[in-house]
Amino acid sequence: MAGSAWLRLRSAIVRGRSVSCEFQTVVTGAGISVDPPSNLPAAEALIEEVWHALRQSLSGDLSDSLASAIESRIKRLRMEQTLELLTGPSALPVRLVVQVYRLVGNALFNTNHLRLASLDVDHFTLNMDTLLEEAGPGAKVTHVHGVWNRPRSIRTTVTHYSRGLSWRLTRKFGKALRDKDVLVLGYSGRDLDVITLFERYPPKSITWVNRNPGSCEREVQVLRQRFDADPAREFLVEPKWAGEYLPDLVVDVPSPATTVKNAPATGLDEGLRRVPKESRLLAVGRLMFGLGLHQDLYELLNPRVFKGPVEIERRKLIARALSRDDRRREALVALSQRPNRLSEIWPWVLNINEIAALAQYSGCLDSRRLSRLIRIAAAIIPTHALRRMSLLTRVRASQRLSVGGAPLLAAANLKKIVDAPKAHWSLGESNYADALTWYADSLKSCGDLIAATDAASRAIRLVEYCLPSQAAYALWKYAEILAAGGPPPTGNACDHRALLMRNLAAAIKYATASNARITLGWLHGTVAELLAYTDTSAARRQINKAAAAGADSPERGGFARGYHLLQRAVVERAEGHLGAADRSAEMAVQLLKLANVPGAVIQGQQFLAEIRWKRNPTRDLPEELDLLAERYRGEGMALSEGRVLVTAAVLRGVPVTDRLLHLSELSGWHDLRRRAVDGEPAIDLHELFL
Repeated sequence: MAGSAWLRLRSAIVRGRSVSCEFQTVVTGAGISVDPPSNLPAAEALIEEVWHALRQSLSGDLSDSLASAIESRIKRLRMEQTLELLTGPSALPVRLVVQVYRLVGNALFNTNHLRLASLDVDHFTLNMDTLLEEAGPGAKVTHVHGVWNRPRSIRTTVTHYSRGLSWRLTRKFGKALRDKDVLVLGYSGRDLDVITLFERYPPKSITWVNRNPGSCEREVQVLRQRFDADPAREFLVEPKWAGEYLPDLVVDVPSPATTVKNAPATGLDEGLRRVPKESRLLAVGRLMFGLGLHQDLYELLNPRVFKGPVEIERRKLIARALSRDDRRREALVALSQRPNRLSEIWPWVLNINEIAALAQYSGCLDSRRLSRLIRIAAAIIPTHALRRMSLLTRVRASQRLSVGGAPLLAAANLKKIVDAPKAHWSLGESNYADALTWYADSLKSCGDLIAATDAASRAIRLVEYCLPSQAAYALWKYAEILAAGGPPPTGNACDHRALLMRNLAAAIKYATASNARITLGWLHGTVAELLAYTDTSAARRQINKAAAAGADSPERGGFARGYHLLQRAVVERAEGHLGAADRSAEMAVQLLKLANVPGAVIQGQQFLAEIRWKRNPTRDLPEELDLLAERYRGEGMALSEGRVLVTAAVLRGVPVTDRLLHLSELSGWHDLRRRAVDGEPAIDLHELFL
């Protein structure tokens, strides 16, 4: 009976008499293949296969302890991140690594595939197996990210996703989405080159089938909110597995075949033997960098000398590892070493921007020499590479402006960068996320917290594709914006604080996973500031953790060490140690002056004025705050200006100006507005009265 039903269904599909339904388009992900007998290998299994083959090819070069350290951490990265690291410049060829997907070729279709293949719809699948076609030869299936037996069609790295789909596929997919009733099954919304098309070509309705809707990516949550706000669109969530939902669409299907297929060979072992050992070692080094094994990376690659472009990539990788461990001067020596061969000149020139940035951070290069280096490079670099280099140069210059106390100019420059056509493609996911993060930070300093929150949210949507260290940085900056703005008027203060602490906890988790000691120092200091007046012992522990991460190391710049001292002073003041807080703040101001960071100097002087007023209440603090407000205004730091003006008004017992209240409402200074209306100081002075 089952056999005759199967023949009737297969015959109907071949003749084009498919089952009709309310949907015109179906988008599917890996979730449709979890039911037996498919048994597709998970992403973790595919990565293990690639790593096992790579380790075997370097059995004499990798110690067992190093290999074990990599294996214990490799699950922290997503598959596309791992493949991106392995296939970077001068490392493994993409066309070789993607052959691991041949492992899906021995899978069998299940009843989900049979039901879907019988529907008279357009299928767009992110899966690389061909189970839908095997289940129903008449099914109209488009593989968005390629097919397992056509390696050149496979799109699976971060670079692939950042470039977006081809214009032909985008047009076809968009036409199938726009104003259609769309069914989404077994897809988390992970891929930005796909999920963004739902916004560009909005369907009439989306039915999203996912057993745990909370596990969907942030992008899906944003999409759902936008559809809920549009009465012409509908977003329905079905908390079911695909196998639980599909029987309502197609009731009667036969049992799937259970004949076991032979697993096709991946060809990884043979292919890796044809790749030069230098490239394989570089691929392992790139993976170690992404996993935070900086010292192990240095010990593996530093004693070696390669030839050609791979040698420049080796130096760059060593320099980045040293830089992550606060050894920037050594990093500069490693990266700036001149090329020895003609084949090394071109890759070395492409790194001039990074060399110059390291030199400036190390205090070894002035801006005039930096400009000269960039002009020399621009004279010989072709247009496509020059655009990327130019954008990176502008991002780094804007970072220095933001840190140096010119947030308005930094924000204006970064806005042009992040809004530039194809900037995302030119910079890549990681660099574009960094640009958005710094843009958000500059907007926060300028006082535009609404725009800053939007930019930070855009960055967070990208960091899933970035290294854990970059994810930590973006989440930290988003938490800082939350801390600066306070809850929105319609929000709940408890929920807001919980969101703030969740972001900081996630940032610390990412930074710890990637051994990003510099970021960890900043993060623990930020948490210490937030805990200072609620739990001084916890705040002290956080300050000690920041110091253990090297926050006060002489290797760090004066700006970083100065801010760490300010954070230490906050905790000391909360503990009642005003003398120690005064000394820490005074040293911080001196370091920040030497680092030439005007905005941070003003913040340090403000904090010093608060402490000294507490020690000597006869000081005219409101007058000092007025002078500081003028200096903040000169640096474009509107939020800090507003805070001291509100505090000065409260201390004098006079109303806050209507202009300041209006500006706080427009810019999203929700916490500042609340304090102004309630007559509370907007800086930490109210804690001093406790």
